[in-house]
Amino acid sequence: SPPPPPAKKSFFKIRKNKKLRSTDISTLISPSSPNSSFNIALASYLTFGAPGRFPTLESTLPLPPTFSLPSARSHLQSEKSSLSLTSESCAELFAEVVNCLLITIIDLASSTLKSKDDGEVVKALDVVLDFMDFAGEMYESVAGEVVIEPVVYEGRLGRGQM
Repeated sequence: SPPPPPAKKSFFKIRKNKKLRSTDISTLISPSSPNSSFNIALASYLTFGAPGRFPTLESTLPLPPTFSLPSARSHLQSEKSSLSLTSESCAELFAEVVNCLLITIIDLASSTLKSKDDGEVVKALDVVLDFMDFAGEMYESVAGEVVIEPVVYEGRLGRGQM
């Protein structure tokens, strides 16, 4: 009988680990960043995965009026081509940007853990999970054939706080 297929690697893991990727989105979208146009476009689209959770980005980045996956994929592919990015480097940039945004929404969700209202906590965790699904779908659309180290939470919260 044929060997079992390899386990599919997850794009996300929520756990603190040694720092693997950037944790500051402002560095990635700075004009001095060599791939800032790709990072800006990606961050703009990713804000649609958790509306209202990234007010600084939403007020400073050029956001499209609505989100369309085919339109986002086309725009990101165009940026990838114009910067002569390989699929592997595109995938790593994607992970860098997602990592920064994931820290933001997990840190926001953690602030609800002391709440007596379980509904508030569940809503905050739903936002995190919805964002992860959204980002995963975008990753599959843009760089899905590339296997990278999973995005892990690299924020300020310790394991006991998560």
